[in-house]
Amino acid sequence: MSDPTSDPTSDPTSDGARCPKVSKCPLYPRFSLKGALQIWQDRYCNSPTQHQRCERYIRSNAGEAVPPTLLPNGEHLGT
Repeated sequence: MSDPTSDPTSDPTSDGARCPKVSKCPLYPRFSLKGALQIWQDRYCNSPTQHQRCERYIRSNAGEAVPPTLLPNGEHLGT
């Protein structure tokens, strides 16, 4: 199954409020602690500018594969 955030045809623009890929980011279900997820969302996903620094967003828009465990800061989530 392909990673939906790696779809190069997805809209790379934002409404200015948050990352346009937030509704289909496959990283979210990987967090068992919702508080930890909220930190990432506040720092990257829900920011009108910071989502552009998200490594998942950058790779997806470049048409590259996005590993399922890749965190917004470029590190990988432990499995």
